[in-house]
Amino acid sequence: MSPGQVGFRLDLTQPPVTDGPSAPQEALRELYGLLGYQMVETAAFAGSNPGKPVSPRSEGETVWRMSRVLPAVNFAKSHPLPPVSGLPAPADDPYAGISTGGGQTAISTARAAVWFRDVYGNSSDVDPAARQAGVRP
Repeated sequence: MSPGQVGFRLDLTQPPVTDGPSAPQEALRELYGLLGYQMVETAAFAGSNPGKPVSPRSEGETVWRMSRVLPAVNFAKSHPLPPVSGLPAPADDPYAGISTGGGQTAISTARAAVWFRDVYGNSSDVDPAARQAGVRP
């Protein structure tokens, strides 16, 4: 991954293929086969709107893989570098957001919320922000 990006990957066991009606649990797994996500606001990063749901990609015959790379740098609240000729503009700094800014030296954390979505757009969680995973930029 390039600087300024964070990502996630989820591997799930693929629901079995059946000739007849699926069992209720398998039917739910088939229906809720998309993964919704969004950046959650932290001290160093602004939150985002939900992104386009991630669909599974088959990895072999038994695994569904869902992954996405997010441009965390686009959500950085602070761009502390001064404008210097010959260097990227502060807004284009791929390391923006690595600290909380304002003279703070603590390393920041980007947070992403993930949840399952069905093919109709319904969410498995009414409060996606409650399911957060912290990642270091």
